[in-house]
Amino acid sequence: MRAIHAALKPGGVMVCEEADVSAVYAEPPSAAYTELRDICLEAPASAESIIRADAYHPHYLTGKHKGFWNWTLRALGEGLVREGTLAAARLDELVAGMNEADASPHTVVAHCRMHQLIAKKPH
Repeated sequence: MRAIHAALKPGGVMVCEEADVSAVYAEPPSAAYTELRDICLEAPASAESIIRADAYHPHYLTGKHKGFWNWTLRALGEGLVREGTLAAARLDELVAGMNEADASPHTVVAHCRMHQLIAKKPH
C-alpha cells in the first residue's frame, strides 16, 4: 500500500477492495458452492492516513445477483479445464449444483466478504 500511497498526488484518494472468498457459502449447504470456494482458495494469488475501513458480506435468497459465482465459474471454467485444474465433467456437475442452489428460493447464497479501505494522502 505504501507504494500506491506514494504515487498519489497530494489530496488524492485511494480505494482498495479485497474479496474474501472464504466467506462464500449457501444455506442450506450446497456441495457445489463449497467446492467452488475451495477451488478459489487453492488458486495462486494472481495506513497513517486511513479515512475509513469497512467490510460487507452480501447474501442473496433471490434476484439476479444470486448467481454471480455461478456466472463466474462458467466464464472461467473452460480455462480451468484447459489447464487441467478441473475436469470437464466436474465443471458440468458444479454448474448444475450451483444452478440448483441459485434457483431455490429456500437457499441463501453468501458471496465474498469484501474489505474496503479508503485513504487520503495529506496535502
